This record gives sequence, structure tokens and C-alpha cells, in this order.
Amino acid sequence: MKTIYVITHSDKVSGPNPSLSEKGVAQTVQIKKHLPQDIDYVICGTGKRHLETAHIISLGIDRYTCICGESDSLDLVDGKKAIILADGTVVSFDKHTTVDDLQIATEIFLANCPANSLLISGRPFMISANAMIQNDAQSASLYKIEIDQKGSNHRCTLVYQSE
Repeated sequence: MKTIYVITHSDKVSGPNPSLSEKGVAQTVQIKKHLPQDIDYVICGTGKRHLETAHIISLGIDRYTCICGESDSLDLVDGKKAIILADGTVVSFDKHTTVDDLQIATEIFLANCPANSLLISGRPFMISANAMIQNDAQSASLYKIEIDQKGSNHRCTLVYQSE
């Protein structure tokens, strides 16, 4: 059995490739207190908020991947859910298929992650893993995913959720 931890980034500002908000920074500081000491490998998403999270938790990044999170962001535009791309392009939420597209990649990715890894991600990564782990994805949270040696059986538990 191997263990992988996942931080979902905390509160963010609106707009393209958003940064963490002041609240998000405080939430991340709280999450840091709940991280285990035996993290051997850190994999980080590629958005500003993922990179800021890594900086706050003060662990070196071993690898970057958009599977954990990209620079696009879920936001409300004219009262409707939309994805804001890094260049500011607004994409209707129903035309954005990243979560569905990631499901197979997420399973393979998790099976191949080193033991005692920490993933710095967004909610879409955890939502794409939802079919495997049967948990709701929350922002500003620390999850523990345990994977059997064959990489086919997953158990996910919420370790901590910041308010």
C-alpha cells in the first residue's frame, strides 16, 4: 500500500490564472500544519495558485504537471459558471471537458506516483478522481489517498479542511 497526499488549493481571487486570496494564504498556512513529515516527492500543478501553495508549504517541487491543475479557473461570469483561461478567454462551463478528459489519466497518474508524494492540485483533479475514490472534492483541503500495490484499489480520506 502506498500513500499519496493531495492539497487542493485554497481560496483564490477571480480572473485568469488567479492567485490565492489573503484568505487562501491563511488557509494554506493552516493546511501546512497538518502535512505529514515523511513527504518524499512533490508534484505541483502549473497555475499561479498551485505554485503559491507550494511556496507557502516550503517544500521543493520535484515535478510540474497540468494533470494536477492548470492556469484556467472556474468563475462566475454574468451569473453563470464559466472557465477563465490564462489569457482571459471565457469558456462556457458546459463546453469545458477537462474533468471528464482527466479521469483515465488520473487513474494512471496516481498508480505511477511515488509513495509518500504530495500533489498540489485544484478541485478538478480530485473531481476527476471522484469515480475511483467516491469523495466530494473540496477546496482548501488535505486528502490522503492509499493505493494498493496493483494500483487498482484506492481509498481516500479527508485529513483536514480549512474554513
